[in-house]
Amino acid sequence: VLRLQLAVRLLVVLPLWALGTVLLAAAGAAGALLSPLLSRIALCALLLALLAGAFVTAAKTVFPDLPLKKVLRRRNLAALLLGASALTVVDAVLPLLWEEYGQVRGVVLSVGFFAALSCVTLSFALREQRRRLSAPPAPAKQPDSLLFTDGLETYRVRLGERAGSN
Repeated sequence: VLRLQLAVRLLVVLPLWALGTVLLAAAGAAGALLSPLLSRIALCALLLALLAGAFVTAAKTVFPDLPLKKVLRRRNLAALLLGASALTVVDAVLPLLWEEYGQVRGVVLSVGFFAALSCVTLSFALREQRRRLSAPPAPAKQPDSLLFTDGLETYRVRLGERAGSN
């Protein structure tokens, strides 16, 4: 992130980071009001939404011509759901096994989020790149006319017409 230009960091990264922080803080506050089971389900849904948003942003950045329908296929959504579920389970189990987990919870969730997002995004990018490389090349479009010049005048010859039928 520090290698990006300052303008990009200020206009793109900083607002997204702030939005993510606000969403996580709001989810934490809402989770305190819900039952433990509902708060875990809400955390999983929030993580799934954040993972899906980051994945779509990354996929559309790398392949801008790819329609959103192809980005959000079942395989990708299942992988995102698996990642969000794994993060939720880790967040539920680690406090039972590690007393100081509360102090490093944000770091653990951030690293897990990045790992899940990287796995899904890299597998998608490699699969899409492989598909594009194995696809037959598009046929070259034939021009419908040619331009010739003799130094004084320019002549247009239409292709596909018979000679002498002007």
